[in-house]
Amino acid sequence: MSMFPVFYVKTKPPMNLKREVNSFTEEGRALIHDNLKEIDIGILKYIMSNPITG
Repeated sequence: MSMFPVFYVKTKPPMNLKREVNSFTEEGRALIHDNLKEIDIGILKYIMSNPITG
């Protein structure tokens, strides 16, 4: 189990967030799915079947 000190955790708001991309409208969902088409399925399956352990 890994533990991290809370003071090392840093967050910042997302930059250049498109307001059109959301899951509530048909156009927004289409944009989400268009972004997912660029992912290589072969690499994704390899990563899921060979997780990093250590």
